[in-house]
Amino acid sequence: MERSVSLRIAGTEDTAFLRRVYFSSRHDEVAMFGWNEAQATAFLEMQFSLQVRAYAMQFPTAESLVILCDGERAGRMVIDRRAREISLVDIAVLPQFRQNGIATELIRGLQAEAAENDQTVELHVAKINPKAFALYQRLGFCVTGETPLHFEMSWDADRQ
Repeated sequence: MERSVSLRIAGTEDTAFLRRVYFSSRHDEVAMFGWNEAQATAFLEMQFSLQVRAYAMQFPTAESLVILCDGERAGRMVIDRRAREISLVDIAVLPQFRQNGIATELIRGLQAEAAENDQTVELHVAKINPKAFALYQRLGFCVTGETPLHFEMSWDADRQ
């Protein structure tokens, strides 16, 4: 049976869901700290609030999107479209929807859009996220720079 993946603009009614997606994307990392549940939750609440503010400041025109799989909320995607590039600011899928090709399908859609409009797709990935890094490499992204915590990656149709 074929599944349907779509996107819709996130609204204020999605805040609790987006928080849950964020928490799930950081679960393994935070578990390494050895904190109890209350400490981990407090940390993740603070980090989620900081991320929301940072994205709003750094990418004021970005779209915050809810990923839907067969109509069910499955994750989030933040995209910032500019004249020469599409920035994949964030993509995260809830654990029960992972490993189903959802992120691959959405990223390939961005690549097709970028190729059609002579744009690149830019992103950054945490160095402690080897699964995402491998996905981006498999989809043709190349490392273009790095910070102490992230790899900067780019995809250009001309390099494919």
